[in-house]
Amino acid sequence: TFTPSNTFTPTATFTPSNTATFTPTNTYTSTPTFTFTPTPTDTDTPTATFTPSLTPTPTILLIKNPRGTLVSVTPSRTPTNTFTPTFTRTPTATLTPSRTPTASFTPSNTPTATPVPITVFGAQCLNFVLFNSDRTGNNDIFRLDLANPSPLNLTNDAAIDEAPSRSQDSRWIAFDSNRSGHYNVYVSTADGKTLIRLTNISSGDDRYPSWGGQTQIAFERTSDGGSTGIYLVDLKTRAERPLPVDSTAGLSEQVHPVWSPDGRILAYEGRTSGGDWNIYLFTAARNLNAPLTTQGSGNNTNLIWSPNNNQLAFLSDRGGQADLYVSSLDGKTVKRLTNDSSTKKDFAWSPDGTRIAFASDVSGTFQIYTVDVASAKIAQITKTTVESVSPTWNCNGTQIIYGAADGGANSPFHLYQIASTGTGAPKPLTSGPQSDNGPVIGQVGTNANRKSLTS
Repeated sequence: TFTPSNTFTPTATFTPSNTATFTPTNTYTSTPTFTFTPTPTDTDTPTATFTPSLTPTPTILLIKNPRGTLVSVTPSRTPTNTFTPTFTRTPTATLTPSRTPTASFTPSNTPTATPVPITVFGAQCLNFVLFNSDRTGNNDIFRLDLANPSPLNLTNDAAIDEAPSRSQDSRWIAFDSNRSGHYNVYVSTADGKTLIRLTNISSGDDRYPSWGGQTQIAFERTSDGGSTGIYLVDLKTRAERPLPVDSTAGLSEQVHPVWSPDGRILAYEGRTSGGDWNIYLFTAARNLNAPLTTQGSGNNTNLIWSPNNNQLAFLSDRGGQADLYVSSLDGKTVKRLTNDSSTKKDFAWSPDGTRIAFASDVSGTFQIYTVDVASAKIAQITKTTVESVSPTWNCNGTQIIYGAADGGANSPFHLYQIASTGTGAPKPLTSGPQSDNGPVIGQVGTNANRKSLTS
């Protein structure tokens, strides 16, 4: 009885090496088209079963002994007919099937490798710009792909939509909108095809969302009475909760929540009634708050995270004027990066963590500058006669995208791009009679820095 050994299971389980999710469209299960149970045709039973025909019986002999007396003698005789069959037969029915399945399988849709995206500020950086524009007659959020600069309206609605912040996988965009009469937090897919309302406040406003990993978003909630606190919303359950704050801190306001790139620590600005603004850190895992800056160190605002999660840059007037500082997370190492009386705003850390771009009016008109974090050396990037603000970096840090006025004082703003070294002429990315502003690439939560200590 023969069971074929050619049961065939395709080996076409495919896991691309470049993390691309791959499902073959030609799922193939090979089943042999023939079930073959051969029966040997020469089952053989040897016919040589042999019983010797001469089982000898010894003959008793009578002989005379020397005395002449007859005695009986049994001869010592061994039969000579020990018989061994002349043929031992082993069946020859070892069978090899005449057919071997040829079902080797190669998927017909071998995928083309997709480059793994760069991760910047904890998010997959895909080199598309999010920005605000009034080109539709109201303030919408647009997406501009640098490889194909044709703006896509993500929030087409007769409302004010602003403060875009992308998720860590760059598939979702969080923003706030007053389309319901009050500002609420919404999320949209990066192509604008799916829109979800995340909060549903009917008294006060929910604004300035910041992604915390892929599980929660922090935002500001302002009551109709004017007090502002920070709330967290779970993206799976939609459950909301106020940010736990130690009652001994005595904070009367909390604003500007910004998650660290790894989603573990939430930095925000808070102050006691009538006190200075200071920066606090909330550790999600331990549900604890700790001050980064302390009372008596002036106002500390406009915080931004470093890409490696271990430093915060912020604006402080502790030295008598508003300058940019950088601090370790324990607050023990603080470094001053600028030292002049100009207005500074719109800070953006470079993807490699070595420089910070910002806008300053030190020359009389707002221009884009960068400061080296290690040396505090400042470089002027734009050198135009028109206002240039809101810098952000492309994914590999070679370009800075920013907003600039086209001409006179009342001319519209558009998006421009320039080498991060400041060499070459700025390249326009958008145009038209509308205004485009506030570009953001690959950064999580940094769009909320909106205060200026000197304006």
